[in-house]
Amino acid sequence: MTLSKGSKVYLSEVGYKGFFYPTDKIAALLFETTCQTVSWISIGGKKAYLVPQNAILYSGKPDMLMPIWVKEV
Repeated sequence: MTLSKGSKVYLSEVGYKGFFYPTDKIAALLFETTCQTVSWISIGGKKAYLVPQNAILYSGKPDMLMPIWVKEV
């Protein structure tokens, strides 16, 4: 899946037993990026993907992936 620059995504937090969960914190992608799918369950109508850290953070590393959540359509 490809997300365009400026797409709004939900950030993750680590919760129960080390699993990732969506937060209410929203970030905009800094550039168009291809997401990697993960086989996690959807939570609250949001699906998880992995994106390069520098797609969210200016000082992020391009070789480090971070989980984000996107509202299902």
